[in-house]
Amino acid sequence: MFGKKKRKAKELIMTAYEQEQSGMMNQAISLYKEALRYDSSNTTALFNLGSILFNNGNHYEGIDFISKSADLGFEVARQNMHDKGADAFYNQALDLFQCGDYLNALQKIDKAIKYRNNFAEAHYNKAGILFKLSQKSKAIEQLKIAASLGLNKAMFELTDYGY
Repeated sequence: MFGKKKRKAKELIMTAYEQEQSGMMNQAISLYKEALRYDSSNTTALFNLGSILFNNGNHYEGIDFISKSADLGFEVARQNMHDKGADAFYNQALDLFQCGDYLNALQKIDKAIKYRNNFAEAHYNKAGILFKLSQKSKAIEQLKIAASLGLNKAMFELTDYGY
């Protein structure tokens, strides 16, 4: 049964790819989603679905699929996440922060940093989230990282805290 599901997923992915190449994005999206019902860890389906969604303006949902593919070891997705994913998760975190959803903002900013560890602005804004969550010592550590990456406003803020 397990092999049948994977084969069915591969057939659907091939058809989805053909639809994608023909410009029939809605059909391709449906087929990739159906393939994932048969094989939820298929990195090709995750990445291709995420790419279509991202390229058609649904950045957050697209990045979530690409991120899953990267987490499962798909190298093309990992490279893509470094470029697009870090920025997308960073922007999601800022949106959530503005809405007062600090815990989800922290999760998204952590993903941004995961994909681009030297992302000074992300470390700086993670500090702001941690301050809101009353985690001052962790926030100071993030400011130190941002400052070490050359972010001047982090250096100035650290001096305000006596560092």
